[in-house]
Amino acid sequence: MTEPARAGGAARVMSPQRNQVELRPVDLESLLAHDHAARTVWAFVQALDLAPLYARIKSVAGRGGAPA
Repeated sequence: MTEPARAGGAARVMSPQRNQVELRPVDLESLLAHDHAARTVWAFVQALDLAPLYARIKSVAGRGGAPA
């Protein structure tokens, strides 16, 4: 998902790392079956227009502050 452009920089937010490896040798992507219902929810959420939410984030690239 691309963050909308803003005056003063793009909003800094933390994104999930779905391919992050845990302490056990299993990546998060492979924990769900290819046809698992959670993947439908995941796809829906990724398709949402979050621009109105990003516009309210005051922590932006190039300035101080922790990611939202």
